[in-house]
Amino acid sequence: MLFLNKEYRKLIKDINNTNKYEELVKVLDKFNISSLSSEKIDELKDILLKKYKSINSDIFPYIIEYFYSKDTKLEFSIACLLLEKLCNKIEFLTNIENIQISEDRFFEFLPTLCEVVMQNVSGIADCMYMILLNNSKYYEKIDKKYKDTIIKSLYKIGMALDYIEKTKIKPTKEILVNIEIMVDLARLYNDPRVLKFVERTLDLDNIEVNLFAVCTLIYNNIPIADGYIEELAKEDRTCKRFYKILREINKLFRYPEEYLTQERLARADMVYWLMHPAEIGDVPDSIEFVQTFEKNNEVFYVFKFKSNKEVFKDKDWMIGISGGFKKDIEPTIDNSGFTFSDFEVFDEEKILEEAYRIIDKINEAWKKRANENS
Repeated sequence: MLFLNKEYRKLIKDINNTNKYEELVKVLDKFNISSLSSEKIDELKDILLKKYKSINSDIFPYIIEYFYSKDTKLEFSIACLLLEKLCNKIEFLTNIENIQISEDRFFEFLPTLCEVVMQNVSGIADCMYMILLNNSKYYEKIDKKYKDTIIKSLYKIGMALDYIEKTKIKPTKEILVNIEIMVDLARLYNDPRVLKFVERTLDLDNIEVNLFAVCTLIYNNIPIADGYIEELAKEDRTCKRFYKILREINKLFRYPEEYLTQERLARADMVYWLMHPAEIGDVPDSIEFVQTFEKNNEVFYVFKFKSNKEVFKDKDWMIGISGGFKKDIEPTIDNSGFTFSDFEVFDEEKILEEAYRIIDKINEAWKKRANENS
């Protein structure tokens, strides 16, 4: 036992000396946890919980990620226990919602997930809800007791709205994101009380929340004013996502015909690409359609856009393309992967030259990636 104590002390020390997730992985892999017996795994759980305060708090979420991503049930059980016991103590989680898990693993994790969403109202609960959304294909197989727990946790939408109305505060970005995710999840859990909360979120006058609220209400056949639907189709920020969600829930007939043109959807596609954090990170301040051209039986849309962000403010108009779109399935949001801009200055005399250069650049990137993976 004395040897094990020394071993665990060294483990804690090595964990605290890591600065990157890759270093943490090496430390935990070296400890060879997968070879431990169930008794030793229980001992390790106890050590990690008792030593929580002596471990760098910024590292702990990555410890959870490490065990959450493991294949063995015993290792995965460590992630479950740490989440249940520490969800109100750790400040954040890594993006574990993006880690794909099997059906068996999802249902093994479900009790922990339900425990966390009942305890927590922060981004950690949002992460759990995203896991539910990303595994919605298993919805029908979820036991009623867990569905009831999830529904009960969604009453937090009403609690948040009551707090906002009572205090007259302007909702923070974190609160709005939390509401947005819960409203999206409420689509699957057809509970009258929760859906009433979803209807109330329309009063927040936030188009991101409105997007998911409207889709949830449409999915559950609840009447909604046409003005909300038109706004989502009209706004560049939401147009593509609105179309995509309606198509996924077999309600595309609710999309206003006025905005169902290929030029409109191509513009939405271009804006959606520019909104990515790695690009502008927001809707451009100005965007205008320039022209179309055809290549390989596909139609491409050329746009020019401006951004007042510091990094772009001296560039004036910049060029981007959206596409390609197959003519026989228009109008559609489905492109062949050439929607892109490298933020070159728009030149009226070199429109097609620049557009073809973008296509060639993407083709070269794909070829390079294929060669690296071969």
